[in-house]
Amino acid sequence: MLTSLLCGVAAAAVVWLLHVRVAGSPAKRGKGVRELTFPLSLRIIVLVLFAFSFFIVYAASKANPDQATMARIVASCFVGGSLYLVWSVFMTRVWWTTEGIGSGHLFGRDRFLRWDDVEAGGYATWGQAFYVKGAGTRIWYSPMHAGIVTLHRYMAKRLKPIDIAHLKTDEGPDRTDEGR
Repeated sequence: MLTSLLCGVAAAAVVWLLHVRVAGSPAKRGKGVRELTFPLSLRIIVLVLFAFSFFIVYAASKANPDQATMARIVASCFVGGSLYLVWSVFMTRVWWTTEGIGSGHLFGRDRFLRWDDVEAGGYATWGQAFYVKGAGTRIWYSPMHAGIVTLHRYMAKRLKPIDIAHLKTDEGPDRTDEGR
């Protein structure tokens, strides 16, 4: 029980440190395109987790007959979760230009939303992701992306005022508001 609790606290600390480290990371730049990327440390953790999922499958195959069903369920959840993380971190991308924001992944079409067509945006707590929507398109991006502060600053300057809940565009309070 204590070991499980300590492992959970350690995992939460690692995620928090990754988030703090990523928050100030610059966006990847290309020719007129900036891209949100996941940091190398998170990519390594996802690869280790993916490799570890094979060990979980092996361990489940060696389970006692009375525990085989539960072991298979746990192994399936672990493999499914690690596959989702691999897909999210390595096979999806989010970019923006002066014209708009786009996203794409390996198994689907690219989406693009012009800045002029943005109607709303926010933070979905159920999925723990930011989104921008308009013109029948919704672009999702993770708070774990490197360059998110740069994107939010650009959006704050570029977009007309809309209600984007929980949007953090600066590291600290704006001292120009209300004469402070």
